[in-house]
Amino acid sequence: EAGNLSVIAQEALISAAQEAWPRMTHEEGVHDALLTLGYILDEEFDETQKGHLETLSRSHRAGTLKISGIRLWISTERLPLFLALESLRNPGSQAELVQEDLESWIPAALRQKDVSVEDALKTIIRLRMSSMAPRESGDLAKELGLMITTIDSALFALEAEGILVRGNFSPEKGNQWCDRQMLSRIHRVRIRQSRFTVSPVPHPDFMRFLFHWQGITRNPPLQD
Repeated sequence: EAGNLSVIAQEALISAAQEAWPRMTHEEGVHDALLTLGYILDEEFDETQKGHLETLSRSHRAGTLKISGIRLWISTERLPLFLALESLRNPGSQAELVQEDLESWIPAALRQKDVSVEDALKTIIRLRMSSMAPRESGDLAKELGLMITTIDSALFALEAEGILVRGNFSPEKGNQWCDRQMLSRIHRVRIRQSRFTVSPVPHPDFMRFLFHWQGITRNPPLQD
């Protein structure tokens, strides 16, 4: 039984993340997803979606960052957040903007807005975690080319703000982080899945139980 519950829990993590993941069936849907998630890995797109990305790239609405061999897609509106992180990057993990002229296409209102390094990192992590299953800080550090201690500082700050929670959500993983709203979704999915594992007993079995419970069929029967 405990093993079954463990399977249900892991299936709930996967199902909840799939439900929360943006539906990217057209160009605008892909752009909205980039805004919602902050960044999306190149490998997380299918071929059709990559076609939409190329269209967005040609119109200067999206671009790619390469960080230590990892390719991230970002919207032009989110680019200032990533530019603000350059001072935090590990040596040898500088972000390379594939579309060199993309910075000139940042909306004027965003270009003139000062963003602190701390706020930029917290915003990127908050957006990314909003539709993700629980993750370890090392995953985020690898994707963003930052030290784990730097990522941890932002995670603890988001925890203090009530946005993220931490815990051991997978038996084979260590300490993980999860968006609070996503955790609620996971619990709802788990309850829904658990209901399918419960089925009513046959009517004759239930009647035998009732007779035994009331002492009618016990040997010797209960006395008043």
